[in-house]
Amino acid sequence: MNRVILFAFLGCLGCLGEKKTDPGTPSTFVKYFNGGFNDVAQDIQPTSDGGYILLATTEVKPNEVAEARFKLKLIKTDAFGGLMWQKTYPGFDPDLTKEIPDDDSISFRGRSVMVLKDESGTDTGYIVVGDSIHKKHPVSYLHIMVTDENGDTRLSRNIKPSFAVQGKAVAMAPNGNFVVLGAAVNKETIPNIFLAELSPDLQMTWGRTYGAGASTLANRLFVKPDNSIYWSGTVTRGNDTDIRFIKTPPDSENTDADLKIGAPGVNEAGNDICNYGFGFAVIGTTDASGDDDILFKRLTSEGGELETKSYGFPNQAENGLAIAQARDGGLILLGAVDTNVDAGRGGKDYFLIKINAFGDTEWTQIFGSKNDDLGAGIIANKDGSYTILGTTIFGGLKTLALIKTDNLGRIE
Repeated sequence: MNRVILFAFLGCLGCLGEKKTDPGTPSTFVKYFNGGFNDVAQDIQPTSDGGYILLATTEVKPNEVAEARFKLKLIKTDAFGGLMWQKTYPGFDPDLTKEIPDDDSISFRGRSVMVLKDESGTDTGYIVVGDSIHKKHPVSYLHIMVTDENGDTRLSRNIKPSFAVQGKAVAMAPNGNFVVLGAAVNKETIPNIFLAELSPDLQMTWGRTYGAGASTLANRLFVKPDNSIYWSGTVTRGNDTDIRFIKTPPDSENTDADLKIGAPGVNEAGNDICNYGFGFAVIGTTDASGDDDILFKRLTSEGGELETKSYGFPNQAENGLAIAQARDGGLILLGAVDTNVDAGRGGKDYFLIKINAFGDTEWTQIFGSKNDDLGAGIIANKDGSYTILGTTIFGGLKTLALIKTDNLGRIE
């Protein structure tokens, strides 16, 4: 195993404070973003200019006795991780101490972001899905926000089905509408999944609910050219936890497939899913070995298992967090591994695993700081390199880390 020990991981490579810097032209980098509060990474997407759009949730607590509130945050970077702009929703006044009023909403959390494009492929804005909690009615609504390419809000809307819901994912339908996915705040609620289609002006054209088992959903949603809709996650029924895979036509009371995928007597969780070939690839966690290991499954478009592999070390906990198709036709897995300070690290570190289509390991890398480092997403760049968005601790605050590696997962 190749291990990269980054003794300077919290050093001068960061751009803490979100001030624009001259990025130069590094082939790899580590950048940090924090606005003075706890920021937790949620999602990352590539943009047409070669840069990235980052989604985070910011915990706003002006003093020790103040009630904590949460805000959405979008950060746009260039290809080298240099800050182009960052916006918080709702915003602050110039002295950063007073919130701009926003109806009766008290908190907003972001879960997933999608880049909007015109017919030429140029980015025209972003759509964010998450949830909002209100002062007058202390319940969670599914929140959707559309911005322009500079992060200025165009539209926003809250949707509440028959149960309190957290927005999880968004995708574009063939007709140009948006499809959004939400999960019940109380996972034991039946139904506990909400799926809806929205027009470009965020008017709901239909909404459906689904149930059967306590569910945790990945923040990915797929709509195919034939309008079939797919998503995945984890389902618990009784004492058994397995990967959940759902396929449904639009605006349908019944699903085409609602599968519980896993080995008997083994707990398997699905944390992320990506398109792969004519089907999908899933990353998660399994306890088949007696401790937690990273789990990979390759599925058909109907949810049939093609490959299953696990990765880990004896008596050490690893969790699978994010997955993407690599440029060479394989896959890149992003996980977390518990390490120790004797090896120059500590807490949870990033665990990169490059595999082929059959799940065979081609290389691995482990890197991180002495604090917990947790990945939220990974991008396979056109040049074969990889970009990771995660959360670390910097100066006592949760801070976004944007990391670009070379094609072998190394940081130079």
